[in-house]
Amino acid sequence: MLGSGLCSQAGKWGRKLRSVMLCGSGCFGDGSWHVLLKKLVAPIVAFGFPAHYSCQALALLSNTPAALSVFETLFYWCPNMDKGARKALLNTCFNFIPQRLLGQFLASHGSAGGLSSWNGDFLYADPDVLAKCKVPCLGLNGDYDLFCPAAGGAKNVDLFGGPKKHLIFGPAHGHQYHYGHFDVIVGKNAQLEVWPSIKEWLAEHDAPAMTADDLWGVLDDVAEV
Repeated sequence: MLGSGLCSQAGKWGRKLRSVMLCGSGCFGDGSWHVLLKKLVAPIVAFGFPAHYSCQALALLSNTPAALSVFETLFYWCPNMDKGARKALLNTCFNFIPQRLLGQFLASHGSAGGLSSWNGDFLYADPDVLAKCKVPCLGLNGDYDLFCPAAGGAKNVDLFGGPKKHLIFGPAHGHQYHYGHFDVIVGKNAQLEVWPSIKEWLAEHDAPAMTADDLWGVLDDVAEV
């Protein structure tokens, strides 16, 4: 989202970025569960949402008979995640989300313009600006991503005027597991099925000074986090 937003700033950043990667991300909520629950969720989070406490409570139940796997599926496809990684992610992935940020996020769902600034003055995926942007863009989405579904990711990538590629990960696309939101980076098979596509893209479009060993080191650090 932020990479798309930078490129939508009328060329200000387009000359400085080597490439943009939208990993489990996109500025459009097409197909997201948020669209279905928007009217229900909006009043509940009117004053912000304690996502850190909610996710930590969910982590306590994870991998137990009382596990609320249906809620975990909002974050990842459970069979594609190690048990320890599931708990660690739920315990650390969110903090308190303020009301204005939530409103900005929810307003993007069902909106033709997608994600915008809180006052609506700026589009993070401005079609007119991105059409002139030549920064290469790679989009990666899981086939079972309920946060940022593949349809919304593809819609965002298609707006870029330069080299672009959108990849979906899941059995229908030749992969062992379905992929949710976070598991495109930290899933069981992400290192074998997803990371090579990232490596190939960066090798072609990013800093030529980065060696393959440097890249694998960066990805290893991300996985540990």
